[in-house]
Amino acid sequence: MAYIKLPVNEISFKSILPYNIYLERPNRKIVLYRSEDYPIQEKDVQRLKKDYKYVLIEKKFEKKHYEALEGNLLKVLGDKGIPVHRRTEIAKKCTDIVIEQTVHNPKSIETVQRTKNIVKNIISFILRNSINLKWVIEYFENFEHIRHTRNVTYYSIILARECGVSNYEFVNKVATVAILHDLGRAKIRSDITEFDPHISNADKSKLHRHPLISQEIIKKSKLTSLIQEEDLTGITQHHERLDGSGYPQCLSHFDLGPLPRMISIIDQFDILTQKNGHHPGMLPFDALTKMVGEKEKYDERILKSFINALDHAPESGDQERPPQFC
Repeated sequence: MAYIKLPVNEISFKSILPYNIYLERPNRKIVLYRSEDYPIQEKDVQRLKKDYKYVLIEKKFEKKHYEALEGNLLKVLGDKGIPVHRRTEIAKKCTDIVIEQTVHNPKSIETVQRTKNIVKNIISFILRNSINLKWVIEYFENFEHIRHTRNVTYYSIILARECGVSNYEFVNKVATVAILHDLGRAKIRSDITEFDPHISNADKSKLHRHPLISQEIIKKSKLTSLIQEEDLTGITQHHERLDGSGYPQCLSHFDLGPLPRMISIIDQFDILTQKNGHHPGMLPFDALTKMVGEKEKYDERILKSFINALDHAPESGDQERPPQFC
């Protein structure tokens, strides 16, 4: 039987858990501590902490564990007794589960509430713990739709902070747009990508429609309660470019507000830095260098802020500094 190890603090938030909890004795023997749905009192947790740092659960219940944590995520992410790297992992896993729910069941009222809660909780986690861009890049690797959406959501909060945004409502708006921005992309085969040198015109047309498909999904679902009509531009226009070279409407400069300008930068950065079947993935420095070389496509002030968000992160080893504007 395969197990995963969890800090004891992670079970202190709830008296009943939907899975068995095990302990690993000093002789490495694994024993049952509490069976499924058997109440756990705070005094039990306190006693556990005296002798154990970790408990075990069966690996097949890992998703159930994160779904349980999601119900009290604000407290868990604020628990200094859980190492920040572990809290980052919890935030990442819970975000992925909610994004998956949003993609597969956008019409559910539960989906709306879970999306609203996850945005609120990750904003609090990032801002209270000064989570920086390098930290997110290090922990949130690998490209596919759910991970990409999660990355863009976290980047959006960090970018808003770097831009000097202190209005919580706007930060919430940016993060909500980010978590919904690629719903339409999930409806298109993942192997259809602009990095494919042999992409057909038909597939390219499908790909270029995905921002509009995202809007259609939102308008036909309960997700409309999360986002104002005017803020949908952050979704429909996140592939537009200031020089008019983007899609789906080839908009430019004055047609594009702050939301699409922000999302377009972080979306493109994540696309460039992640691997897929037709793209090896670029180092963050190389991706930013490429974007600076195409700065006519992006809002210069926002791109500078995004570069600063990486530049302001603590250095670990001999890292190349992000590229500078001429």
